[in-house]
Amino acid sequence: MNIDHIGIVTEDSTLLSNMLQKYFNGQAGKEVVDEEGFISQFISLENGSIEILQPTKKESVISRFLENTGGGLHHISIKVENIEDTVKRMKDDKYEFINNIGLYDKGDRKLKYIFLNPKYSNKILIELHEEIK
Repeated sequence: MNIDHIGIVTEDSTLLSNMLQKYFNGQAGKEVVDEEGFISQFISLENGSIEILQPTKKESVISRFLENTGGGLHHISIKVENIEDTVKRMKDDKYEFINNIGLYDKGDRKLKYIFLNPKYSNKILIELHEEIK
């Protein structure tokens, strides 16, 4: 298992994107506009990536997060080999999730994902995901 990426919410993704590219040799991926009301852009770094999330709709979950917190760390995504098995083992140990396993299929990324209830991780949202090839 690896930390795949860290999600950061910002009002203006350009500032963070430009800084990561200019000073840390970040390679910008394509921006993906999500139907749920936000733009997602991955900046690849040497040993992982940063996902920059910028709201496009006032009623989106990302917009509410920005409004409530001012932005910043949104989630840490951990890549697992078998998401169903990992979730089952965690549920057997009484961990709870805030959603069911979902499917993301946009651009060059296709994966299954789920978010752990932050009450188990010091209020930090943890995403588990499995890449589908």
